[in-house]
Amino acid sequence: MKNQIALQLYTVRKPLEEDFEGTLRKVASIGFQGVELADDWGGKSPEALKAILQSVGLVPVSSHVALERLENQLDDVIDQHLRLGCHTIYCPYLEEERQTATGYKELITSLKEIQKKLEKKGISFGYHHHDFELYSNQLEAILSIPSLLAELDVYWLQKAGQDPVEWVSRYKHKVRHVHLKDMTNDDQEFFAPVGTGKINIDAILESSTSFVEWWIVEQDDGEGDPLVWIEKSYTFVNERL
Repeated sequence: MKNQIALQLYTVRKPLEEDFEGTLRKVASIGFQGVELADDWGGKSPEALKAILQSVGLVPVSSHVALERLENQLDDVIDQHLRLGCHTIYCPYLEEERQTATGYKELITSLKEIQKKLEKKGISFGYHHHDFELYSNQLEAILSIPSLLAELDVYWLQKAGQDPVEWVSRYKHKVRHVHLKDMTNDDQEFFAPVGTGKINIDAILESSTSFVEWWIVEQDDGEGDPLVWIEKSYTFVNERL
């Protein structure tokens, strides 16, 4: 089956604030088949969001939920995601004050507890990294948790001096979704539409299409219209799948 392409909705957070349903309709019209939710659902209930996604033809592939909510409001998180019909959750970030040796040990303990509760409800759980876990050599320890999914991010891997192809291949038994991003060709190495920068996206796609279920396009920031960024990214990726 052809790999599918989703959008991390953080990319279009500003258009969503202006026109939530219209922006999702535009995302679908570009060709995206699914979305990865950010922590804010636009103030919509699970039922309302589910109806909107169904009406525009988008699948809720996965969801980023802040660690604080996972630790303190897990029952509500589970209830909301089951009502929505979203069965994969990722912890998206570790707050800076917790990025210590002790903090990482506590994180691993917390992730294990959250994972156990989610899996009992039929929800898969994983971790999405940035670059700081790589500088401190902590990502391997996090991903050593059995059955914890790895949502690898090719931008942050390359930003930390790592080879995205090698990492995705190494953790293919844990990878269902990959964040596809690019970085500008200058020394700033800022976020860029996929296919316009220095990351070897072709090599990543070619090496991983046999096991990646969804390629999740994301661009954290940039100049201009996010809807233009995502169309460029979608076109580039879709032409290669």
